[in-house]
Amino acid sequence: MRVLIRGMDGCHPSVMNPRWHWPFYMECWRLMKNLGCCILLRHRVVETRLKSTGVIAAAVLRNLGSNENLTIEATYFLDASELGDLLPLCGAEYRTGAESRKETGEASAPEGASPGNVQSISMCFAMEHLEGEDHVIEAPEMYTYWRDYMPRLNPSWPGKLLSWEAPNPRTMTISHYNFDPHNEVPSLFAGLWSFRRILDREMFEPGFIESDVCMVNWPMIDYMEADILNCTEEERLRSIERAKQLSLSVFYWLQTEAPRPDGGKGWPGLRLRKDIMGTEDGLAKYPYIRESRRIKAEFTVCEHHVAAASRPGEILAAEFEDSIGIGYYRIDLHPSTGGDNYIDVESLPFQIPLGSLIPVEMENMLPAAKNIGTTHITNGCYRLHPVEWNIGEVAGSLVAYCLQKNQTPRSVYRDKGELRLFQEELKKKGIELEWPSDLVLEDGDPHAHARPASK
Repeated sequence: MRVLIRGMDGCHPSVMNPRWHWPFYMECWRLMKNLGCCILLRHRVVETRLKSTGVIAAAVLRNLGSNENLTIEATYFLDASELGDLLPLCGAEYRTGAESRKETGEASAPEGASPGNVQSISMCFAMEHLEGEDHVIEAPEMYTYWRDYMPRLNPSWPGKLLSWEAPNPRTMTISHYNFDPHNEVPSLFAGLWSFRRILDREMFEPGFIESDVCMVNWPMIDYMEADILNCTEEERLRSIERAKQLSLSVFYWLQTEAPRPDGGKGWPGLRLRKDIMGTEDGLAKYPYIRESRRIKAEFTVCEHHVAAASRPGEILAAEFEDSIGIGYYRIDLHPSTGGDNYIDVESLPFQIPLGSLIPVEMENMLPAAKNIGTTHITNGCYRLHPVEWNIGEVAGSLVAYCLQKNQTPRSVYRDKGELRLFQEELKKKGIELEWPSDLVLEDGDPHAHARPASK
């Protein structure tokens, strides 16, 4: 997997296409199967069986097609699910939503804890624009509701969700979004059409490709009405369906009512790329999840460990002796189910501490995604995909190390000598554990485009 992903590094960001990458992943899985790995793509964990307190003996998986159960026995279990599905099933201590300021000491935390206050989810979609053609879809069932929907947030949203106006996440001032298919200035943040474009027709010979392809993951598709972590399965599915209705309503609004720069309304030539998403409705197969259940860990990363305001004059976040990786992104929280508007805090390049991967009670279960020991606030920067991938790689490496050395994840974490040996193994695999001491923040800063211009 790692070699194949590195082989894609030469791809230009404008031509990234999930459908084109699928054969690479399928080849990876084929190679893994040849090594004796069992890969189940249509199963979900529904039950665990404990050997003793904190030790999982088996997990029961349900086939989503046949509804039949399959029991898997293993020495270790890793949870890389989007929502931390394994945690409530195995008795692990975990948190959801926002912790109180008293508990974490974080400047951005609320006064009182709110377990149901989680970041919004989004049903993304891909679209193209064919000028002069009419691809207007049937009005979604909930279109009127979402067209007139006004988010109830604090600080307040400037008006309707389906609008070109939205708050700037950092300043809360009103921003006006541009949208003009194939006519936006070719520069970062020139408009929403080019913002997350995954195919740029200008990179090909004229006429070879009719349209760019734009991936929509915009503020107006953020579904913030319900928390899908603390609910029944029926409620979860209902919320996802409502999120789908929101995204389809946004698309229909773009086709029919959205104000155009020329004074007109709508772009009927917009067409959903169902072939890219692999679905009949043209939406993603699964919601974009920003916040998971999080383990109660041996060590919890808090805002004061990573926020720039907590470390004046520093260029790096807090140093962790048990670092097993690095990451860098602002603390970026989208509007939440508890009524919070954006929470956006400048952070510094940070490390991932091994202690945040070690559950306080479980002995043979590890988080392998964004379900590690962060808070509602710091999840905002540790949730990004490169950090998740780093966590997943290390979780797998830790289990392999423990099996080879007859150790446990907790013993590796607590024994400094064993920890150093494990860190050396990670370095051999090419996993970076620390940032350069002479790091220049502007070099490779993912937020350089948003920095104030020099006077």
